[in-house]
Order: sequence, then C-alpha cells, then structure tokens
Amino acid sequence: MKKIFCALLTIFLFFTIFPHNSVFSEPTLQEQIDELERKKQEKESAVEDYKKTVEDCKQKSSEFSIKQEDLTEELNDLGIKINKAQLKTEELKNQEDELRFSYLTTEKQIETLEESIIRKEEKLDVLINALYKDYCKRYVNYLFSSKNINEIMDKGVYLKYLYQADADFFSELKKDRELQADRKSSLVVDQLKLLDVKKKQNEVEADLNKLRKQKDSEIHNITYSAQINKRMMETAVSALSLAEAEIRRIASKEVDLERLKELQNKEMGTLIWPIDGPVTSGFGMRMHPIFGVYRMHTGIDIDQNYGYPIKAVAEGIVTYSGWLTGYGNCVMIMHDKEHTSLYAHMKTRYVKKGEKVQQGKVIGEVGSTGWSTGPHLHFEIRVNGDYVNPRDYLP
Repeated sequence: MKKIFCALLTIFLFFTIFPHNSVFSEPTLQEQIDELERKKQEKESAVEDYKKTVEDCKQKSSEFSIKQEDLTEELNDLGIKINKAQLKTEELKNQEDELRFSYLTTEKQIETLEESIIRKEEKLDVLINALYKDYCKRYVNYLFSSKNINEIMDKGVYLKYLYQADADFFSELKKDRELQADRKSSLVVDQLKLLDVKKKQNEVEADLNKLRKQKDSEIHNITYSAQINKRMMETAVSALSLAEAEIRRIASKEVDLERLKELQNKEMGTLIWPIDGPVTSGFGMRMHPIFGVYRMHTGIDIDQNYGYPIKAVAEGIVTYSGWLTGYGNCVMIMHDKEHTSLYAHMKTRYVKKGEKVQQGKVIGEVGSTGWSTGPHLHFEIRVNGDYVNPRDYLP
C-alpha cells in the first residue's frame, strides 16, 4: 500500500509542478513552421553536399575513362611488342635448330677428320722412321745399284716423286688439323653468340610480360575504382533526389501551415448549402444501403443529378482533394482552426490541395463514386476531427 501511495503522490506532484498544457501541449503553427524551415535548410545544405559529391564523381569518372583508354592503348602497344618478341624468339629457335643440325654435321665431319688424321699420323710415324733412320742410306744404295746413268736419272725422278708425295701428305695433314680447329672454334663462337642473343631476348620477353601484368593490374584497379565511384555517384544521385523530394514536401507543408495560420484567428461564419436538393439521409445511426447493417452515418446525403455544381459552404483552404476509399472522389476544406467541411461521391473535382477558396466557389460536380447507390452529395462537418451534425451549421 505504501508503494502505491508513493507512486500516486509522485504522479500528483508531477502534474502539480508541471501543468498538463506546459508539458504536453502541441507546438503552435509558427513553431511548426519554424521547425519545418530548419529541416528544409538542413536538407538544402545536404542537397548542396550531394551535388558536390555527384560533380566530384563525374570528374573522377571522366578521369578514370581517360586513364582506362590510355592504359588500354599502352596494353595494345605492349601486345604488339610481345608478338614481335615472340616472333624473334621463334627465329632464334629456328637458328638454334639450324646450329644444332650444323653442330651434329660438324661433329661427324670432325670424327671423319679425326679418323683421317689418325691414319695419316700412323703413316707419318712410318714415314718419319723411314726418312730419319735409313732414308739417306736407302737413297745412296738405290742410286749406286743402278746400271747406268739413265737408270740413275729414272730412279732419281722416282725418289723425288716419293719425296714430293710425302711433302703433299704433310701439307694435307696440316690442313686437316687446321680445318678441324677452325670448325670447332667457329662452332663454339656461334653457340656463344646464340646463347647471348637468346638470353637478351628472354630478358626482353620477361620485361614485356612483367609490364603487361603491371598494366593489367593497373586497369583492374582503375576499373574497380571506377565501379566504386559509379556506385557512390548513384547513391549520391538517389540521396539527392530524395532530399529534393523532401524539400518539396516540407515546402508544401510550410505553405499549408502558413495558410492554416491565416485561419487561426478567423471564424467559420455562416454557411451556405453546398447544393440545392432534398436531404435523403440524415446524420446518425442508419441501415447502410450497401452493406445492410446498422452503422453511423457521419454526414447528410443531399439528392441531386449527375454533374450538378457543388459549392464551398464557406471560405477556407483545401486540405484534401482526391480519392478516399468509400467516399470516392472527395474534397475537404478547412475553414478555421477547428471546422472542416467534407464533400464526397463527386463526379469531378475542380480544386487542389492547398488551394484557397471563397464561399460559393464551385469545387466539383455531383456524382456517384465510392460506396454509393446513385448520384448525390454526402456532406460532413468535422470539429477538431470529430463528426458533428451538419444540419446544426446549415441555414
């Protein structure tokens, strides 16, 4: 009990110290307008930021496009250079194949020369022994064994021929050895040259491929950055559109509040009838003509033909003009800070939301839209949003 008493006492003291109106009172129209103006300025500042972001993204997008084009062109040039380098490599490979074939041929020639040299060297050993051991002795004996001078001459010529044959043999052997040495030396030189060229060519290809990978990576990074930039721009454009729409909404609400402010110190005054015609259904509980159940009829129904002009019952501001479920085509007009009139089932509407109308202005035509069984005007008066009997306000 003590806890309940303390709680009640706390609530009582709270409402005693802070009166209901001071704590929970709604902001005035001017305060609402000021708050809307503050929000609008915030949105306008945001719009400028979004616009700057969009312009920056456009600039970056242009830069990315130029850079992508440049890199693509460089990559194409690299592709051409790489193709040329690969052709050069193919040429070197063909040269290597030719040199390998030449090497094998030369090896066989060298083997043949070596066999020839071995045979000639063996013969050389025999000749040297013959020349240096008993060549002179054999030569003298050979001469003195001749029977006459003619035989001596014949034998001398023959010996000279043998000597010359030996000399030719020595010369041929020397040439074979020199040829063998030249071919080996030439083969080694060609191999070294080819290896050097191939090494340089491999380095060129490696550098070109490395550069191509680098350019590919740069293009990938630029493309990724461009995609991020595009998404950022799309987000900024979307946010910009939403902010501009919000500014328009706030501005429209400001206009509405400013017009309502005009009505703040006005009285609705004496009304006129919206149309001429008999009242076929009054305010209060009734059997619904469509649903067949008892329910509240929040206004009065005035019978009239299609297209009959409907007038504003008093000066005011249009707060709604459009389709409203069972009301069909509907117009609502606020006449002061408390009173609003409603016109339903209209065939045509001539006024828009926010429009200021004078008493007697034609705002539309009688119709049968929404939940209606025939042409008539459903007319309501609302006080602070609550339904009241329109007959209490009509003359």
